Amino acid sequence: MIELSPLARPYAKAIFSAALDAGSHEAVAKDLALLSAVSQTQEVSRLIEDPELSKEKIAQIIIGLADGEVGNLANKMLELLADNKRLNLIGAINTSYQELLEQHNKTSSIVVNVANQPSEDNLSLIHISEPTRRTPISYGVVCVKKKRGGGGGGGGGGGGG
Repeated sequence: MIELSPLARPYAKAIFSAALDAGSHEAVAKDLALLSAVSQTQEVSRLIEDPELSKEKIAQIIIGLADGEVGNLANKMLELLADNKRLNLIGAINTSYQELLEQHNKTSSIVVNVANQPSEDNLSLIHISEPTRRTPISYGVVCVKKKRGGGGGGGGGGGGG
C-alpha cells in the first residue's frame, strides 16, 4: 500500500494556513476529523474507489453525509480533492492537520491502552480531554494527578514535571 502522508501534507498545510488566517483552525480540525471518519466507513471507501462515479458526485455525497456540520473551508478542500481525484487522502490530510495543530498549540497527544478497566479510584487520577481525532486512531491528552497521602501508588517511574 502506498504511503499517503507525502501527498496529503501540502493539502493539510494549505488548509491549516487558511484556517489560521480565518481564525477557525480548531473548527476545521473537527470538520476534518468528521470527514475522515465518514471517508473511512466501508460504504464511503467503496464510493471513493468506484471508477464509474464522478469524484464531484462522491464529494457531494460525503458533504451530504456530514449533514451540514462541516464548514466552508473543509467543503472547499473536499471539492478540490475531488477535482484532483485525491479523495482517498482525506484521512491522511486529517492526520497531518492534527499534527500541525498540535505543533501550533504546543501540545502533544498520547494513546493510553490498559489491559484491565481501571478502578474508580484510579480513574479519578486521570483527566482525559476531548479526543482530537474521531477516527480509529483516537488521541486524547491525559493528565495524571498526584495522589495525596496514603500509601501505595503504583511503584515505579520518575514523575513528571
